[in-house]
Formats: sequence, structure tokens, C-alpha cells
Amino acid sequence: MHLQVAGVSSWRFLLQPTIKLKPKRVVIGFDADAQSKEESVGKAVLKCIEGAKPLLNEHGIELAIYVWPEEAGKGIDDLFNNGYKGQLFVI
Repeated sequence: MHLQVAGVSSWRFLLQPTIKLKPKRVVIGFDADAQSKEESVGKAVLKCIEGAKPLLNEHGIELAIYVWPEEAGKGIDDLFNNGYKGQLFVI
């Protein structure tokens, strides 16, 4: 199952639908520019992780992030279209 929102700051919109689906793990794939734009996107990513992890864990849902080098593609669609794979980190 794939759920998506426009922008990392909108993650809360997916919280209730995700909990309702009862997955074992949620994998979040932020755009790769979160790594180079630490003061803007990077901070929003950290807020998302810090906010989502305890709420998901409370429901027995594990949180992981999927990351890749920015030169492989900005978004996950670019990454796959370019034939690359990222790395999965359970947090």
C-alpha cells in the first residue's frame, strides 16, 4: 500500500488512515533534498520522525525511512526511474 501527501509537513493527514490499516511497518521516503536543505526540509523531516514514531509505535507499528543520494534523483519516482535503489533504515 502506498499513501502520499504533498510535503513533509502534511504527514499528520496520513496518521489516522495508517493506523486504521494496521501495517506492521511504515516506510517514509522523503525527497533527497532533505539531506542538503538541512535548515528547511531537513528540520521538517526531523519533526515528522519525532512526531510520528511514538504515535505509530503506540499502535505496534514500526517506523523506517528510505534514503538515497540526491544525485540519484530528487523524489522516489526519480530514483526508480533512474534504476537506483535506496537504503532502508528502521528507526
